[in-house]
Amino acid sequence: GGRTRSTARRAHDVDARAAALPVPGRAARRRRAGGREPENAMSQMPIDRVPFLRLLGLQQLPSEAGRSRLWLPELKDEFCNMLQAAHGGVLMTLLDVAMARAATSRAEAPTHTVVTVQMSSHFAKPGIGPLTAAGRVLAAGGSLCTCEGKVLDAGGDLVAHATGTFKYWRGTGGGVD
Repeated sequence: GGRTRSTARRAHDVDARAAALPVPGRAARRRRAGGREPENAMSQMPIDRVPFLRLLGLQQLPSEAGRSRLWLPELKDEFCNMLQAAHGGVLMTLLDVAMARAATSRAEAPTHTVVTVQMSSHFAKPGIGPLTAAGRVLAAGGSLCTCEGKVLDAGGDLVAHATGTFKYWRGTGGGVD
């Protein structure tokens, strides 16, 4: 056992103002589908089906369609850099998964599996302690989806920000995104 930095605090809403915004076109989609969500709005596969995400201890929090919220409650020494902060690879994983989960949560997503086509990341400060990540869809088509993600520390300060483009995967992939 390595030393860990964790708290019993529950994850805070990483972007309450953005989360409160309505999802454009949702009412029209429901009208076209007879008042219910379209069939492809099935729930996502559990995040812990991905072994690497299970190893990290990443948890998904409730969010609306086209958005995602993740929580990394414990930052283990094995996932830290020499500054005792989250390794850049861990931060990029949080950003990538937050954006991918937002893309696959869209009611009209053609599949619930995506592959990252492009990702641009920016690091603002070291990520210490519990971290939250949020993703949201910026634009989407039938095969590609552009998203934005951010990682915040327990104090709500921005740790990292990214934009990314994801391709909906129509091949076999086990339904995991």
